[in-house]
Amino acid sequence: MLVFRNSSSYERYWGGRTALQQIVNNVRNLVRSFLVCGPLSDESDKFETEKTVKTLVAMLYAVKNHLRGNWGAPTFQPEFASLMPEGFRGHEAEGVGLPMELAFVVEKYIKRGVKKGAFNAPQSANLNASLNGVIMAYGNMETIK
Repeated sequence: MLVFRNSSSYERYWGGRTALQQIVNNVRNLVRSFLVCGPLSDESDKFETEKTVKTLVAMLYAVKNHLRGNWGAPTFQPEFASLMPEGFRGHEAEGVGLPMELAFVVEKYIKRGVKKGAFNAPQSANLNASLNGVIMAYGNMETIK
């Protein structure tokens, strides 16, 4: 019985580590793509790109805090709060996880980039697939929790 418990505990641990690594890798790929290929023609585009990159980094904090059950963490952690989009308010009390809400900001950026011609159709599909990978890994971690 002890062997079974240790084995299943290790599987949950390893599944969580794998999901976290998927999130980190996808966030890195999205940041790289946004900084190299994103719309950067004027100051407002640069501001939007910077805001979206900060939002992606905030997703990493949000995943950690959501899985630990630290509701309202951005208000208590200044480094996390500075990454959040201005005026952004979480709805975790209503059942929507903060990482999911932050994904909306990133997806809107991808859509705007397509409209501005910064991302072509296959590239935007790849960016959306990376974002979906983040959300899927986050969902897997929620299940392990």
